[in-house]
Amino acid sequence: MANSFFDSLSYKYKRQDLVMKLIIINVSIFALINVVNVFFKMGNTNINASTPVDLYIIKYLVLPSSLSSYIIQPWTIISYMFWHQGIWHILMNMMMFYVFGSLFQEYLGSKRLLQVYLWGGISGGFLFILLFNLLPAFHPYINISTLAGASAAVMAIISAAATLLPRYEMSVFGIFFIRLPFIALFFALMSMLSMAGSNAGGEIAHVGGALFGFLYIKAIYSNFDWFKSLKRKLKPAPKSKKYVPNMKVYEPSKTYIKPNAKRKPSQEEIDMILDKISASGYESLNQSEKEILFKASNPDK
Repeated sequence: MANSFFDSLSYKYKRQDLVMKLIIINVSIFALINVVNVFFKMGNTNINASTPVDLYIIKYLVLPSSLSSYIIQPWTIISYMFWHQGIWHILMNMMMFYVFGSLFQEYLGSKRLLQVYLWGGISGGFLFILLFNLLPAFHPYINISTLAGASAAVMAIISAAATLLPRYEMSVFGIFFIRLPFIALFFALMSMLSMAGSNAGGEIAHVGGALFGFLYIKAIYSNFDWFKSLKRKLKPAPKSKKYVPNMKVYEPSKTYIKPNAKRKPSQEEIDMILDKISASGYESLNQSEKEILFKASNPDK
C-alpha cells in the first residue's frame, strides 16, 4: 500500500515540467523541516528553545556570510536557495518563480531554466559573501548573518526573461499592462536601494541574481554560450587533429539553413534543433530542420 502511494507520487512528479518540479522540491523541504520542528517544540518544556532541527539541520542549510564558516560548509551555496524561513517567504518566491519561470521555459526550455536558476542563486550567494567580507558596514554582523531562500534564483529568472523578451507585456491585476523590462528594473532598483536596510544580505543576493540573468541572455545574443564553452574546455584534447568545417552559429530565434545533402549534420546543428523542440515542440520545426534531424538519425541515408 505504502509502495503504491509513493509510486503514484513519483509518477505524478515525473510528469511535471521543471518549473513545477523545482516548486515541489522547495515546498517539500520547507514542509518536512517545519513539521519535524513543530513536533520537537511541542515535546519541549520551553517552546521557544532551540531544537535539533535549528541546531543541526537549518544551520547547515543556510549560507553564512563569514568566509571562514563558508569554507567548512561549501555546499550551502546550493542548499540555501532551497530553504525558506517563513510561509510568506516561500509563498512569494514560488509564485514569482511560477509566473516568470513558466514564461522563460516556454521560450528557452527546461535545460536553460535550470542553468539560470542554479547559477543565478550561486551568483547572488557569492556577491553576498563578497560584500559582507569587503565592506566595513557589514563587519559587525559577519558572524551572525546568513542567507536563505530562492529569491536570488528567482530574480535571475525575472531578469533573464525581461532581457530575452523586452517587448513582452504582462497584465497587472487585469487593469493595465507593463513590459517585462520595467518589472525587472523595478525589482532590481528596489533591491539596490534596500542594500543598507535590515535585509541587506537578501537584497545583495537579489542584485547578484538579476545581474547574472541579464548577462546570461546577452551572452546568448552575442553567440557566446559560456556553458558550452566551459564544456568544450573540460573535454580531453583529441589524440589526432581532425578537420572541422567552418560553421556559422545562429541565434535561437533564427531559422536554419538547409544543409548540403552530402554533408553530415554537425552536432551543434542537432543541439540547436533539440533545444527548439524542447522549447516549442516538434511541430515548430520547419522542413529544413526536420530534414536535418532525419539525416542525423539515419546517417546511412
